[in-house]
Parts: sequence; C-alpha cells; structure tokens
Amino acid sequence: MGALVPILWKGRYLIGLGAAVCALAGYLVSLSMNPVYEATATLIVMPPRFTTELRPNPLSVETYERILGSDAMVTRVTEEARNRQIVAADESVGLLTLEIHQELEPSTPYQPVIDLIVQTSSPERASQIANLWAQMAVLEGARFTEMGREDARFILEEYPNIRERVLEQQARIGSLAAEFDRRKAATTQRWENAINDFRTRWNLNSLRNQLLMLNLRLSGVVSNSPRSGLDETANRESLGAVRHGLYTELAELQTRIRHQRSLVNQLKEEVQAHPQFLTLSKSISDDALWNQLGSARDSGVAERLSALKLESQEVNPVYQHLLQQLADAQVRYEALLPLEEHLQSQIEESEKELSRLNALLVEKEAELLAMRREMDRELSGLQRDYDLEREQLQRELESTLASFSLLSERYEIAQLAGEEHVSDLKIAASAITPLHPVGPRALWITAGSFLVGMILSATIVLGVALVRHLEYTGSKA
Repeated sequence: MGALVPILWKGRYLIGLGAAVCALAGYLVSLSMNPVYEATATLIVMPPRFTTELRPNPLSVETYERILGSDAMVTRVTEEARNRQIVAADESVGLLTLEIHQELEPSTPYQPVIDLIVQTSSPERASQIANLWAQMAVLEGARFTEMGREDARFILEEYPNIRERVLEQQARIGSLAAEFDRRKAATTQRWENAINDFRTRWNLNSLRNQLLMLNLRLSGVVSNSPRSGLDETANRESLGAVRHGLYTELAELQTRIRHQRSLVNQLKEEVQAHPQFLTLSKSISDDALWNQLGSARDSGVAERLSALKLESQEVNPVYQHLLQQLADAQVRYEALLPLEEHLQSQIEESEKELSRLNALLVEKEAELLAMRREMDRELSGLQRDYDLEREQLQRELESTLASFSLLSERYEIAQLAGEEHVSDLKIAASAITPLHPVGPRALWITAGSFLVGMILSATIVLGVALVRHLEYTGSKA
C-alpha cells in the first residue's frame, strides 16, 4: 500500500484532470435532463363501526401497501389515465411509489396513513395521476368491504338450500346401501343355486372315490388311516377291499412265467441229454443150442455164433419221468400266458378309466373353481362399484355438512351484517400541483461524476505504472 502512494502522487495531475472532466460532464448532463415533479395524495385507513365474522377488521396497512402498489393496480391506473387523456396512449404515467406513516405510540382507533407519491415530468400531470390513484384506491377498499355484505346475502339465501341438500344426500346413501344389499343377496343366491346344480350333476366326491378305488386296484396300496376328501363309507370300502393290486399280480405272474419258462427249457435240455430206450446185450450161452450146433456138419456156424450177442431194448425210466415233468411244466406255462394277457388287458382298461376319470375330475374341479371365481369377481365388482359411489356420496355429504354447519353458525351473524358498505380507505389530503421540481439534482450528479472520474483516473495511473514495471523487469531479465 505504501508503494502505491508515490505512484498516485506522481499522477496527481492526471487524476485531478480526469475527475474535473467527469464532474463537468455530469453537470452538463444534469442540465440537459428533464425536470421531475412530485405530487402526493394521502390516504387514511379507517376502522369499521362494528366488527363481526362477516365484517372483520380492515386489512392491515402492509396488505393495502402491497395491493395498491401491485402491478395490477399500476396497470389499472395507467389505463384509466389514458382513458381520461391525462397521458397519451404511448406515454408512461411516471414513477408510482408508496410511503407508510404509522404512529409511534399505538392509539385506539389505530389509523395509519399511506402516501401515494407520483413523479413525472409535468406538475399538472403529477397531481392528476396522484388524485386518480387515490380515488381508485378508495374504490378498491370499498370492493373489499362489499365482500362482507355479499357473504351475508349468500348465507341467508343458501342456508335452506344446503339443509335440503343434506337431507337428499342422506336419503341417497340409504337407498344406495339398500340397493347394494338386494343386488348382493340376489347375486349370491343365483351363484349358489348354479353351484348346487353343478354339484348335483357332477358328484366330485364320487369321482374321487372311483379314482381311489382304481388306484387301489392297480397298485394295491391300502392305507390304515382314512383319506382326506373321502366320505367314511368310501374309506371303509377302500380299507382291505384290495389286498394285491393288478401291478403286483402281473409282476408276480410274470415272475412265475419266467420261472416256468426256465423250468421248461431246463427239462428240455435234460430230456435231450437222456436216451429214450436202454439197450441190453449178452453172449449166447444156451447149452442146448450149442449142443445142437455141435452136431451140425458145418463147423463154421459154431464159430460165427460164438462171436454174436443177444440184444434187447427197454424204456428209460429217467427219460420217461423227465418227459412227464416237461409235459406238466409245459401245460402250466401255457396256462399262465392267457392269465398274463388277461391281467394286461385289465390294467390297460383300468389305466384308461383312471385317465378318463382323472381328466374328468380335473375338468369339473376347474369348472367349479371358475364358477366360484366368477361369483367372487361379480361380488367384488358390485362391492367396488358400491364403495366408489358411496365414497363419492359420502364426500359430498361431508362437504355439504361442513357447509351447513358453517352456515348454521353464521346464520344469525349474517342477519346482523351491517349495511355498512363504505370503504376502509379515506382520502385525507388530495395532491396539489407542485411548483418546483424535485430532480434532477445537479449537485449530487456533479459530485458523483467527480468521484467516479477520480476513481477511473487513479485506476488508469496504476495500470500504466504496472505495465511499465513489467516491461522493465522483462528487459532486465
């Protein structure tokens, strides 16, 4: 900071020259500006002669300030000024401002003051616009006061209508509930009759019993405890009625057939392994025969006979026994084959019947479930429609009851609502035509220009010094 003072002192003439030039320019500009005249109209907020709920205290002065200074009010004042030819159609009404003057010590009644200030280039126009603004403010206050009388008139006219509406809506809710109960009972009875007719045509418990018996017939599974979903008679019939299922019988029969087939094949092999006849042979040793041959002339016959043997055949008892066993086994094997075909036929028929009954049971249970769901859906639709309509009527009734309660409380007050329809705002002082302008103020403009010129000149001097310092530092480096 100490280094800046010599720089500023060195450029003091330049700074002084710049400040003087700016001050002169500001003064010349102030002389060329149009004069501004200010006119003020004063309003006072008056308290009402009495206060009720329908005629409350006046709006606060801050509220009036926001209303009277709003863009909507300024636009209305501008349009009215143009209609009265106070200003041209393309000309502005000037600057509109408000000032509030409140008592330092609150008193009774409390009467704050609002100043409506208008600044424009013409003194006559300033006073005319200020008075117009005050008149429109009084009319706006009267409009708010009139709202209380409209509320009272509305209460007196609407009270009997609201009462009749409450009674009508209560009757509508009662008739709606009765109609819903009637339709619900009729719908429930219709669906119950349809379900009972369906159950009469299709006994699902009987179908389940038949399925159980078929399963028992096929698998032979017997439970010692009653099955759920079946009646007591069906359980008694199912317990012990079937000891062996068809599948078990078929498996046992096929085991017997395989065993019998194996036995037949084994016996065939054994029969083939044993001869049917047994052959017996012995030498010729009969003495009488040899004696006769010895007396024969031909000695060669004896030699041939000595080499021969006698042979005989007998039935083999082992072969005969095996053959008998083979015949018996073959008969038993062939007797078992028709039984197998019969059991397979019974199983096939039982499986077809089981499949048919199962599909029928599934189909009818699905139909019964669909009927119950359709009944529930229809009843739910009735309940939903009833709830929606009743809720709407109940909301309307609650709203009407709230209005009726409010009107009942204010009915007597409405009869006491005053005939007072004057505005809470009064014109305390009208605006007069100003004699002297309030602006522009040449002294303030000149002083401000001088200060701005000094700051700008000092900034320029410091900037030039900084540039020279940087150039010097660069050339030295």
